[in-house]
Amino acid sequence: MLIILVLSSLASWTIIFRKLLHLGRAQAETLKFLETFWRSKRLDSIYTASEQMPVSPVAQVFRAGYVELSKVTQAQPPPPRKARCTISWADSRTSSARWPGQPTRS
Repeated sequence: MLIILVLSSLASWTIIFRKLLHLGRAQAETLKFLETFWRSKRLDSIYTASEQMPVSPVAQVFRAGYVELSKVTQAQPPPPRKARCTISWADSRTSSARWPGQPTRS
């Protein structure tokens, strides 16, 4: 009976120790990912760097979001160009908005 308790205790401490190591590594990789994320200006370079951080939960969420964004942007054609409204200021009290093709007001 005592042997079962000792083995259970060893198994429990092994699990606790491994989880502590795993959480420490996840925290270190997350800090590294966040530094990379805020320094970089391109999403693809962040994605490439995040592949080197498999334990970081923040990097995992970023990779999942990046993959979904890539699917959406590749699956849809670019939206058609819409007419743009032009705004001109006559003076500080009045303004006029005009759509292309719309006659100007007098």
